[in-house]
Amino acid sequence: MDAQKPVSDELQGANWLYENAAEWHEQFRSEHGRPFRVLHIGNLANNAYLNSKMLRNMGVESDVLCCDYYHVMGCPEWEDADVIGDWSDDFAPKWHSVDLNGFSRPEWFVQGPIVECLEYLRLANSQSNPGVEKLREYLEYKSGLRVTYAVDAGPVEPQLPLAGSPREVPVGFLMRILKRLIRLVRADSHQTQSEPVQAEQIQPAHAPDLAAETMMRMMSRSEQLLSGRNTGLQETDLIGYCGILAQLAEVFAHYDLIHGYANAGIYPLLVDKQYVAYEHGTIRKTPFEETSQGRLCELVYKSANMVAITNCDAISAVKKLAISNFEFIPHPINEDWLVEDEKSIRLRAHIRSQANADFVVFHPSRQHWDEQRNPNMEKGNDFFINGFARFVREVNPSAACVMVEWGEMLEKSKKLIADLGISDRIIWVKTLPNREMVRYIMATDALADQFFLGAFGSTTPKALALGKPVFLYLNEDVHRWCFEEMPPVLNVQTSMEIFEGLQSLYRDQKLYNDISAGSRSWYQKYHSNHVITEKLCHIYQRAL
Repeated sequence: MDAQKPVSDELQGANWLYENAAEWHEQFRSEHGRPFRVLHIGNLANNAYLNSKMLRNMGVESDVLCCDYYHVMGCPEWEDADVIGDWSDDFAPKWHSVDLNGFSRPEWFVQGPIVECLEYLRLANSQSNPGVEKLREYLEYKSGLRVTYAVDAGPVEPQLPLAGSPREVPVGFLMRILKRLIRLVRADSHQTQSEPVQAEQIQPAHAPDLAAETMMRMMSRSEQLLSGRNTGLQETDLIGYCGILAQLAEVFAHYDLIHGYANAGIYPLLVDKQYVAYEHGTIRKTPFEETSQGRLCELVYKSANMVAITNCDAISAVKKLAISNFEFIPHPINEDWLVEDEKSIRLRAHIRSQANADFVVFHPSRQHWDEQRNPNMEKGNDFFINGFARFVREVNPSAACVMVEWGEMLEKSKKLIADLGISDRIIWVKTLPNREMVRYIMATDALADQFFLGAFGSTTPKALALGKPVFLYLNEDVHRWCFEEMPPVLNVQTSMEIFEGLQSLYRDQKLYNDISAGSRSWYQKYHSNHVITEKLCHIYQRAL
């Protein structure tokens, strides 16, 4: 990332709604003499990383802040490295112990404890940034990329409470905030809003005053937007964030817009910065919970300048929350590796030889199915397993299925498979980084996704882009507001429907070819990186 001066008020009141992203960004550069700047916060499923890559391909200065989250599926290595070796722990991967085949994560992606991440962004965006490389080394150590780090590259020691989940807060600090709250209320009993925070006005010594003012503004906002709750926003919901308000405002001043994923929109909201709230499943249930996270989640979505919806079925939650400023945008897909290579060709031969199979289905979904059918977790794997078992028994004893060993119900799935007598038709593999996942899609004949929720994430589009038929339960009613045409999937849910779909696809080569061609065409028209970039930039225009 390049050293930058803080963004001024030049953007306030601007009205850009251009027909395409390139035209909009060209006009922005012409008017402001620089690229558009956006900071993404949060990186579940690498959504921020992939969106940022797309934006950077068109010249936008797009950075990612992934704070206090280290899961493999939120790391750039998972998406773009050709990983060889064992990273040990999915929640704290040891990237230094594997071969990344020359991949190094980009400098615009920062991961680690939030205080140190914010300090890194502050230094990286400043005109003079001594120490930024040493701090980067420490963050790489925290992210599992290094075994050790130099002593003088140690972490920034915060003097105030950190942001994030509720933490222990010094009583003295809390009392100073409460005293300032009382003073502010007495000074102006009618005050409900504070002016937007300007970075140049903030001094670390004034943090308690800033915290008190922020609490007043947030409590006032919650009274307006959370009126239907049994319990409104509590001071304790916010106290854990008070120690980094000055840092947030100073760092955010270098960006035109903040793009917050899930609940990460709380960070720009706290300092009155324009932001987009990005939904990737969190809106279904969380904002309706009578918990601290539930209250904050509802406030984040209702306060956002724009809400980006990635799951078509989330429209019911959007309506329930009475949100009007929203748009649909598909999940981002890493198109860099959507090609057949020598490894995928060899893998196809290996799988068929290993199982002595002439037809192979790939079922990579997390193993989670039970009687409760929790929509936040349920995949309906048992529907597929039963349907596939019947297909093996009655139609094609040489069929095989590749499954991924992950999920709470993994052992339950293995028992069901054994009880059905098809253990020898199943090939189990460990969790797969993106490039290996793509190779398995290429090496198999069809993909089986999920069979309960009625929606899809990023796995189905990858298969569609590669021309592989997809078995999936798709609730078409909730997708019509997002797509003019439904994706040409084999829309199945019950074990019987899955069995019949497998039988038809296996026996009818013309059907297979038609679905394959239609899948590629649909992806390019409705889900490609070009489509997503256009939608993302349109959302940004509306947010400003």
